[in-house]
Formats: sequence, C-alpha cells, structure tokens
Amino acid sequence: MVKYFGICLFVILSMIPTNHISANQEIAKIIDTPWVKSSQLKKLIQPMKDDRYLPYQISGKYEDGGIFYKGSYIPYPTNVEHYKYYWGMNEEWYTKRSDLYKSIGFEEVWHQVFKDSVGTDIHQAIWFLYKKQKDKEKGAIFNKTINRMEQI
Repeated sequence: MVKYFGICLFVILSMIPTNHISANQEIAKIIDTPWVKSSQLKKLIQPMKDDRYLPYQISGKYEDGGIFYKGSYIPYPTNVEHYKYYWGMNEEWYTKRSDLYKSIGFEEVWHQVFKDSVGTDIHQAIWFLYKKQKDKEKGAIFNKTINRMEQI
C-alpha cells in the first residue's frame, strides 16, 4: 500500500511544471478556486495577494451557456521579481501583451485557451519576470511598459 501511494504521489508531482516554481515550493501550499464567473474571480484574487499568493494558473471554460474561470495560487516565489496575469483575452489582446512582456524579459508560465459561445478563442495567460532576468535597463523599460499596459 505504501509503495502504491509513493508511486501515485510521484506521478502527480511529476505532472506539475516545476521549472517555474522555486525548489522549496511545496505542493501542499497550492490553493485552487472553484469555477466562478470572471467578476467573482476578481474578488478572490485580492485576498490571495494580501496573503502573498500569486496566480500560477488561470483556466477558463464555456459551459451551460456561461463562461467560468478558476485559478490556482502559490506562495510568492522568491525568484520572481514581478508577475502579470490576464484572462478573457481575445487573440489580438493576448498576442500584444505576450509580445510586449516577452520583449522586456517576462517568461510566459501559463497559457490556456477555450472557445466561447460563438467560437472565439479566449486566452488566459500568466507571465513571470524572474529576478535573474532583471537589470537596470530592463527595469526602466519594464516600468514604462507596465504603465502603458495598464491603460489597455
């Protein structure tokens, strides 16, 4: 029984993309929300931020005539300088944000797509800026870019 449990735990742990989580990140600290409407997910994010959790995965789906989202949150990794996340983006918004963030050193750590009621691809994505990637030049570009992106 113990051997079976160990194998199951290994399989589950090996399915998680650990290259984006610091080595000391514990799986037990991941918090998942239920499937909720976008407005409800927004309300769930602030308490997570207050407790120093950040979104690691945001998934969306179209079901029973509505669009629903859920998030997975992890304690703020020590190797992350900054992060950005968006959900409910069309292809154009996703591409613009992704290209811009990647150009200033962010790495996309999560991307998920689903189709809405009319067949439009709806994107969810999360980008991390790792501390090792940040230098003074990128920091200046980063601040200007964040200010510009907040206006989109």
